[in-house]
Amino acid sequence: MDTDMVIRGEEWLSSLPKHLLLFEYLGWKAPRYAHVPLLLNPDRSKLSKRQGDVAAEDYKEKGYLPEALLNFLALLGWNPGTVEEIFSLKELIDRFSIERVQKAGAVFDHEKLDWLQGQWIRKLTPEEFVARLKPFLEKDLPAALRDPELITRATLIQDRLTLLPEGPEMLRFFYEEPKVTMELLANPKQKLTPELVKEILPHVRAILESIDPHDWDRAMLEEKLRGLMETKGYKLGQVLWPLRAALTGKPYSPGAFEVAEALGKEKTIKRLNQIPS
Repeated sequence: MDTDMVIRGEEWLSSLPKHLLLFEYLGWKAPRYAHVPLLLNPDRSKLSKRQGDVAAEDYKEKGYLPEALLNFLALLGWNPGTVEEIFSLKELIDRFSIERVQKAGAVFDHEKLDWLQGQWIRKLTPEEFVARLKPFLEKDLPAALRDPELITRATLIQDRLTLLPEGPEMLRFFYEEPKVTMELLANPKQKLTPELVKEILPHVRAILESIDPHDWDRAMLEEKLRGLMETKGYKLGQVLWPLRAALTGKPYSPGAFEVAEALGKEKTIKRLNQIPS
C-alpha cells in the first residue's frame, strides 16, 4: 500500500477537491486519498455515540480483549478473500490491502464481536487468562487472588466466559458458600422433582464419601457416579444436575465432575451435607 496515502471516511469525499486545491496553491505534493465506507448501526444509520458505545475505552471497560476488538474492526469493511476470520495484529498488517475494502457500509454486529471475543479468550494460555482477569478479581473477588489454585480453577470457566467482568461471579462459588434452594435442585427438564432430589442426593453423598481422598479426581468421580446411575437406574442429568447445583448454587456452571474435583472431597461433602434431607 502507498505510504503517503490518507485513508478516511467517505463523508470527506465531497471535500476532496478543496483539499487538493489547497495543496496545489501551497505548492505541496498532495497525498493519495482513499475514502472508505462508514460504520453503521444495525438499522444502517451512521454509527454514533448517541446510539451506543463507540470509544475503544468503552469496550475495554466492558472486558473485551484488545485482540478481539482489533480483529473485529479490521473485518468491518475488509476481508482477506478467504474464509479466515481470526487474525493477530501482525497477520492483519501482512494481509491487509486497500483493494479488498468493500464499497458498502459495514454494520457493527455485536454478536460477531462477541463470537470473536470468545475465540480470543480460548486462545489465551491459562496464565494469560488469569492475568487478564486480575483487574476484575481485584475489584469484585479479591479472595481469588490469594488462591494458589486460581489458575486451575479459572480454566474451568475459560470456555464459558465471554466478557472478563463475568469472571468473578462465575468463580465466586469457589470462595463463598453458595445459597442453594430446592427450586434450583429440582429441574423439570431433567424430570427431577423435590422428592427425587431428596432420594438421589444421599446416594450421591454416600458414594463420594467412600472415595479415598488420594483417588479424588475427575475420572474416579465419573466412574463411581456412573456406577450409581447403572445400579439405581437414574439418568445422567438426574444425578449430575443436583450435584452441580448443590456445589455451586448456580443454574449454569462448569460440569459436576470438574467442580467436585476442583473443590476437593472435604468441601464437596460439606456442601452436600448442608442440603436438607
